[in-house]
Amino acid sequence: MSDTKVPLRRIQIYILSRDRPAYFRETLDSTIIASGELAEVIVSDNSETDSIQRLVATEYPGIKYIRRIPTLASPQHFRTVIEEASAEYLVIFHDDDVMMPSYARVMLQALDSNLALAAVGCNALLMRDRSKTNKSAMGAVSSPVLIDTAIKFLHPYLAFSLCLPAPFPGYMYRRRYLEGLYLDWEHGGKHSDVSFLSKVLKRGLILWLPQPLMWYRMHEQSGSSIESIGDRLSLLRYLAAEHGIDLKSSAVREYKFRYLLRWWLQQHGTSFPIRISNWRDRIVFRLLFLTAFRFAVTKPIIWQKLLQKIFRK
Repeated sequence: MSDTKVPLRRIQIYILSRDRPAYFRETLDSTIIASGELAEVIVSDNSETDSIQRLVATEYPGIKYIRRIPTLASPQHFRTVIEEASAEYLVIFHDDDVMMPSYARVMLQALDSNLALAAVGCNALLMRDRSKTNKSAMGAVSSPVLIDTAIKFLHPYLAFSLCLPAPFPGYMYRRRYLEGLYLDWEHGGKHSDVSFLSKVLKRGLILWLPQPLMWYRMHEQSGSSIESIGDRLSLLRYLAAEHGIDLKSSAVREYKFRYLLRWWLQQHGTSFPIRISNWRDRIVFRLLFLTAFRFAVTKPIIWQKLLQKIFRK
């Protein structure tokens, strides 16, 4: 750990790192620029190798560095950062995303403008591996979204919507609202960020900013790239138990259609003819076919989203 002392700052930006030095360097460079004099940058290294430790020691000797030995499970790593943090505001950033220069300034202004806010999330532009795009991670959002109810928060996650949720790594939290909270893998598995944020919402308001303040990277090493039906069902059970979400509602049907379609494409691709070899595939295919036909007739928003993609291209 570096012994270099930095003045106390209102924001702490933790970078959760694990054995991705090529992406990490880009992340850290962007975070240092974005933090300026407003934030302390801390590398929380949960790697199995020494690659990140050597990189920081050699190229960034002034950055605070913490090595997690032994390595922690992802939820425990997140929880440990919350318990260690001491600043007024906290950012828990990922080691494959990239901050834009105005991130800390804009997010701080938003939190300072409303003391009832527990957290602020921002829009992002998508990256495909190393290629930056102009595609908005939050879709067609054009104005700030103040979230004060669970239904308003969850609808963009579940239903077909032109406005999509703010990316999880981009959140800045008022730290005192996080005391005692943590990512619970039993409440959604790798989608437990949704249940976590729903718990934050019980303590204060959440604001989504339409302005892109980061690049959100999509790549094959990302944990979210592989569909897990079990984790999706775990999240739905939690939302039903804690927030009264109707599992037979239109929004939940739309959510199930999206993740089942993603699972199907990962299993079978888009090649024809379609070969169905077991009973589970037959059930899923029939459900997808019937649901797609019903949505095509009853959900005009699907055509809106399709047209948006065409015009973007």
